[in-house]
Amino acid sequence: MNLDTLGWTSHASTWTDAPGLVPARVVSQQRGLLDILCADGPFRAMLRGNLLEDPPVVGDWVAARLLGDQALVERVLPRRTVLERRRPGGGGPQRIAANVDAVGIVNAPDRDFSPGRMERYIALVRATGAEPRLILSKADTVDDPASWIAQMPGDPLVLSAHDGAGVDALRAWIGQRTVAFLGSSGVGKSSLINALVGDEVRAVKAIADGVGRGQHTTTSRDLLVLPGGGCVIDTPGMREVGLTADADADDAFPEIAALAGSCHWRDCQHDSEPGCAVQEAVLDGRIDARRVDAWRKLLREVAWEERRADVRAQRAQAREWGKTIKAVQRMRKDRGW
Repeated sequence: MNLDTLGWTSHASTWTDAPGLVPARVVSQQRGLLDILCADGPFRAMLRGNLLEDPPVVGDWVAARLLGDQALVERVLPRRTVLERRRPGGGGPQRIAANVDAVGIVNAPDRDFSPGRMERYIALVRATGAEPRLILSKADTVDDPASWIAQMPGDPLVLSAHDGAGVDALRAWIGQRTVAFLGSSGVGKSSLINALVGDEVRAVKAIADGVGRGQHTTTSRDLLVLPGGGCVIDTPGMREVGLTADADADDAFPEIAALAGSCHWRDCQHDSEPGCAVQEAVLDGRIDARRVDAWRKLLREVAWEERRADVRAQRAQAREWGKTIKAVQRMRKDRGW
């Protein structure tokens, strides 16, 4: 296996030679098990104990020790990007993938189509430094794809894995990069990957109610190498798109953020204040009122997440301080101080 096909070139500078260790990339993660790819091929990998609490994710580059037909992951190399969301049900961030250059946000007209959801995905992806791109899949299942495209921000790619339309454009956009696909269950991520790879490498099943042509059955995150170069990461369908404290609502609404800087009042809430450039743009039709409402909602959510993150950091610091105090108390007791 040539490591350059896995994207190693951009990570080579992070590697320090160590006896018995080789660079490898995590290509699969399921129920605590990892599969890695290195120059010697694929290996099922175990983790060194100090990595069990914070394990690597798909896309990570690691230093591994080969042990026959298995491997031991000893450390994780520095990450360029980390794709993460707020953990469902609350709590801290949940890593989805690492070292991703771009993210295809897959939507289908028959499955959970929501411009607001797309905007949340864009903010989530831009927080990592990766490039987001909206994708409309299953375009052949509707009579008027243009009406759906008009509801999507930016310049979406329009595809149909069923007849191959748009797949070449998707392949050209991916290039030699690592691209993850995100989206709800059943939007066609696995079908698109099958079309890119040119084989049925991802399982697809018919939707029970007969709407559309297939339902996503992915239960693990997997990285696949494309025949012409580049890597894609397939992920299970996401029911919740929770933003982390690192997200910036302005990233999903650049035209609104640009206007907000022109408001008369520095602390303008963009509601009913006089001299609000955003509301003026809504009134004269330059900006959709729905997008302004969605922007304000995301601003509030990110502010809330920032406060939650501060509380978590304070609690973690208190726990570490408590451990230090207990260690000192044990040492004093042992030494009879």
